Amino acid sequence: MVFKVTLNDALRARNKPFRVIAIRPEDSLFHLAEAIVESFDFDFDHTFTFLDNIKNPYASKVQYEYTGDLGDELGEEGLDPAELAYEDALEEANEVLTERLYQATVQIMKEEILPRVPPHLQEKVAEIIEKEQRLAEQAAGFENELLKLLNPYPTPPDAKFGDVRKVSVGQAFETPGQKMLLLYDYDDEWPFVVEYMRQEEASSTLEYPLLLQSVGRAPDQYGDF
Repeated sequence: MVFKVTLNDALRARNKPFRVIAIRPEDSLFHLAEAIVESFDFDFDHTFTFLDNIKNPYASKVQYEYTGDLGDELGEEGLDPAELAYEDALEEANEVLTERLYQATVQIMKEEILPRVPPHLQEKVAEIIEKEQRLAEQAAGFENELLKLLNPYPTPPDAKFGDVRKVSVGQAFETPGQKMLLLYDYDDEWPFVVEYMRQEEASSTLEYPLLLQSVGRAPDQYGDF
């Protein structure tokens, strides 16, 4: 698969430098992003996202993201799918465990601890337990509402999310002419427009990803610093 990648930043890259890159369809979006960033002589050490809405990235309905530790990924020829699945499962398990631990704590207090409280205090203690439970539920709801207010770009309800390590280039780009925005480094926000140009048969004698063409000088990634 052949892609034209343009650094679309009117202030920092007025000449709109672009690169043409060939990559195998079975390679992951992680490896495509690495090839793109390095083809512009940038350090590949920041988080990034592929988005399907180039004009308004925050309204994208398709978002493929990487927020892990790049230091653990760089230099590896492949990413172990089993390890990735384990990490995701562990994160989800911790979230479930936290919720269940709270529920179990409340249940134990009601069923096992409350009966041990002196009889004349049991009603008052039960009221306190119920009050604390309501406050915890309200706090969780308030936190969710606060996050919504602080986010000026609400995620579309039908948005599709994915991990760049698990989504192949061929899965993300299906039709020639399709474009996505690679937003690299959430602090400096370097915008790369990635356009799928054409399908070409990969050569068995070449190593991919492959830089086919380089036009225009890229700006310095960190400016004067």
